[in-house]
Amino acid sequence: MKMKYGLPLIFFLCISESQGITLKQIEQQLLEQNADLKLSEYKLGFDREQVTGTKALYFPSLSINTGVSTGKDQESTVNPYSSTSSPGVGGGPAIAGSTGTSQSVVVERDSWTSDLSLSYVLFSRFNIRANVNSAQNTLRASELSNTAAALEKRAQLYQLLLEISAMRDMQGSLDRASQVMGRMREQRQRSQSLYGRGDQLQLDTKYYELEHQKARLDGGLIMAREALKDLVPGLKPEDLEKTPAIKVHYELPPLAKVQDKYQRDNYEIENMNLAIDTYRGYKESTSWERPWVPSIMLTSSYSESGGFKGEEPSDDYRASVVFTFNVFDGFQSSARRAQASLAHQMAIKRKESEVQKNMIYIAKLYTDSMTSKTEYALKNAIAEEKKHKLEQTKIIRNSGAGTGLEESLLSLEWANAQLEAHQANKNYQQAILNLAIKANEFNKVSVKEVEYKNEK
Repeated sequence: MKMKYGLPLIFFLCISESQGITLKQIEQQLLEQNADLKLSEYKLGFDREQVTGTKALYFPSLSINTGVSTGKDQESTVNPYSSTSSPGVGGGPAIAGSTGTSQSVVVERDSWTSDLSLSYVLFSRFNIRANVNSAQNTLRASELSNTAAALEKRAQLYQLLLEISAMRDMQGSLDRASQVMGRMREQRQRSQSLYGRGDQLQLDTKYYELEHQKARLDGGLIMAREALKDLVPGLKPEDLEKTPAIKVHYELPPLAKVQDKYQRDNYEIENMNLAIDTYRGYKESTSWERPWVPSIMLTSSYSESGGFKGEEPSDDYRASVVFTFNVFDGFQSSARRAQASLAHQMAIKRKESEVQKNMIYIAKLYTDSMTSKTEYALKNAIAEEKKHKLEQTKIIRNSGAGTGLEESLLSLEWANAQLEAHQANKNYQQAILNLAIKANEFNKVSVKEVEYKNEK
């Protein structure tokens, strides 16, 4: 296709093999086994329960306290057990909220008492609403991050499969060049008089260059398979040896459309909007923290008590409405208002800054995709030219008019040209897959298995 701004860019890679684990099986194992995705799921569940715990403050609290006492003291005071917030450990999240009650139970000597109490927050100056809003936004952010993590892991999987397949294909080219070079070195050892000093040095240089390229390729293949194993821990050794190759197709929209879709649809934008909304809620709630605005709480209780010496049980019922005015708190409430307002403004400016940075990053990805596509076309054309020269040299040598040294050198040049084309293709793959994620169009990326064509 013509490389012109605004026209779709299409990417194809067709290398695979007919046997081994399938792409669908690897994708399924990825979703089930990847540690980062599991962590994201646990975080999602944690935040979901956090919303439930925070909303509990909308409901009344009901508790029963019972106590007995004996001994010489006139009375005993019992503080019931209460679990409170637990700080995070090792970088983990904190467990917020509390259970139980802090109400003390007074028990007379040689007597028993039982108390049923109910408390309800009638007006919290909108603090509860702000906390619930924050928890809900955190949950929504976790949902977005969970979806985004799955897409990013799939993109990594596709890149690794494409890279492994390409490197396996390169191994065939280097093996052929190595065979030719090996024959030439054996011939040189048998008939050194046929080679001048310059030819011998050139042959040695190219031989070690070839060995270096093979070592780099073998090392790259090992690391790619290790990365794939880290991505999908359950893959067996035989699966890593026979990974499928794939064909990836994505029609890249114009740059302006990609940037527009990023600002409208990308999860990063929604996450930043959620942060702005959270701090807006805190800003609104702290504006009610004034000396003349009370928090209001309703409490009621019913209690019975009696002795162990035949006294008649007695009961009591109490109900009260408590108004709490923060007349002076050492300027804490004013500091909270200022902090909430500043945090809200910081969230807005952070979004503006991140959007601008990502506009530049998307433009870079777009230009990288265009340059790497044309670079791949160029390198691939050079590789085809080297291949044609090599084939012609073989014909000439078989006719007795050429030399094996020329054939071995051309074999190495062809292999190097293929490696350069592979690197350009890899850069293109990474750019377009990242652009698909930024544009929230990963669902438009078509991925299919194809047969592996490793020429021998």
